[in-house]
Amino acid sequence: MKISIFGLLLYCMMMGVSAAQSSNDSTVITDSETINIYLDCSQCDNDFIRTEIDFVNYVRDRKQSDLHLLVTTRPTGSGGQEYTLTFIGQKDFKGRSDTLVFVTAETDSDDKIRNRFVKIMKLGLVPYLTGLPVADEIDIKYVKPEAKTEVKDTWNHWVFSLSVNGWVDGEESYNSLWQNTNIEVNRVTEDIKLEFGLYNNYNEQNFDYGTVTHKYVSRSHGHYGYVVPSLTDHWSWAFSWDIYSSSYRFNCIV
Repeated sequence: MKISIFGLLLYCMMMGVSAAQSSNDSTVITDSETINIYLDCSQCDNDFIRTEIDFVNYVRDRKQSDLHLLVTTRPTGSGGQEYTLTFIGQKDFKGRSDTLVFVTAETDSDDKIRNRFVKIMKLGLVPYLTGLPVADEIDIKYVKPEAKTEVKDTWNHWVFSLSVNGWVDGEESYNSLWQNTNIEVNRVTEDIKLEFGLYNNYNEQNFDYGTVTHKYVSRSHGHYGYVVPSLTDHWSWAFSWDIYSSSYRFNCIV
């Protein structure tokens, strides 16, 4: 009786494996319909790629592939990553290669990066699938970006700012006053960057010693600015200045 139960269990297990193999085989596209790809990427989400790009066959041996996809990455100066996808032709595609590059930002999520990768990989595969039966089932869709409405700047890029600061402090035998005024004008375009400014400072301090009062007054004012015309997309020259004057006065009032 034990042998019969063991045999029945063994038979069920074999039937389950056979059914699973049949199911997996039914999802594989034949070599005559598509291409075999060797995905050479240590940092890729291979399971996600295989799910999203299921119109090619993935092989584990580079020599058995029609296309060797080599993926390399390097960090960028802004904290992101630069992905380089090199499509290296094998067999019928021997001698042919293509390269696609895309850059990610430091703030990009893993999901955004892997979706971007899949999109770039699909674009790179299209030329190698042309003429194969699987190409008839591939649809290329273009999503037209929304038109940007150009906003006219009535101030022609000029920006004006005015700031006034000050404070007053005092007690029975001492008081002080400080005041600052600053006017600034700037303009930034692709061709030139300009900035001009005027400022004025006033500081007064009074000390009461009963029979005599000391008064200290200091003033300063000046103007500054710079001009930066563009020579090319990467080079500019600049001229700047900062001219000021100051004065100090002391009065003794009896």
